[in-house]
Amino acid sequence: FSESEALSMIKALKKASVNVHLIEQPIARGDLEGMARIRSESPFPICADESASTVENVTQIIKANAADVINIKIMKSGVIESCQIAKLAQTGGLGLMFGGMVETRLAMGMSLALASTFWPAHTLDLDTPLLLAEDVIEGGYTYHGPVMKLWKEAGLGLSPKS
Repeated sequence: FSESEALSMIKALKKASVNVHLIEQPIARGDLEGMARIRSESPFPICADESASTVENVTQIIKANAADVINIKIMKSGVIESCQIAKLAQTGGLGLMFGGMVETRLAMGMSLALASTFWPAHTLDLDTPLLLAEDVIEGGYTYHGPVMKLWKEAGLGLSPKS
């Protein structure tokens, strides 16, 4: 959206009394000033996703007061930088969302392990293996409706399907 389109949508959602958990990356990733203005006018938390792929990005987001939540994706930032981003975001008072692209259970298991390390997370969006026609990985965590349960086995508890 443009900034004005995002604000118009947010106002319409508020007027309609829609229960909104958060607004994810409402405008282009480089427009932190616009995100900060949207955040200042929004009754809903604003989440930075594409704007938050590096520690440097998140530092700028914190300085600009451009988000309430940071969406961490290991495929976007890598495991090590994702850990650094999560720590920085928590230190900066931001909520954490752990999400993914379209990935197998291997990536989602790693993301869930990361999320459990930095708990409590604001949001988990780790359902992308459910979108695959076939996942080549089995085991590990389990879905119970909207709840994800951790594994008990060593490592991530995952193995290739035979």
